[in-house]
Amino acid sequence: MRDRPKQELGASFDSDIQNLNEGNAFWLTGRDLDGDLMHTQAVRLLDLKNGNLGWYMFNRFRELPPAIPDLDLDRSRFHASPSARNITGRMIYHGEVWMSDKPGLFRVNGLSTVLARCGLLTAMQRWNSNYIFGFMARTVAFKGFAERMGYAQ
Repeated sequence: MRDRPKQELGASFDSDIQNLNEGNAFWLTGRDLDGDLMHTQAVRLLDLKNGNLGWYMFNRFRELPPAIPDLDLDRSRFHASPSARNITGRMIYHGEVWMSDKPGLFRVNGLSTVLARCGLLTAMQRWNSNYIFGFMARTVAFKGFAERMGYAQ
């Protein structure tokens, strides 16, 4: 997304790298009253009918790198938990959640949580998936964003 000044587009949702189309991916974006981009999130569908999430991520995790600053994919490895080997079917991969940092407007007021939940709801209604997963920076996770989005129950 060229309008996101501080967060580069991750390879997972880059249509120049990935085979993304209306049937397997979408973006939700928001603009402020001035027309400036103030929010993004992306969702894509993975159909793992011939495998499981553990196998998929072990073999293909470099195709879905999270947009985390300074991530070194050459030194990265994926180790599946036992439960990841039991996850099969249609998966929603959710990422690229970004909020503008215009002072006092969009952050620290709960808006990002509401928008992220809207994105997940839209994806579930569109694809009726079996599971949802995503990655986020540790600093964001430690602030409880995953729980507020509805990932942890």
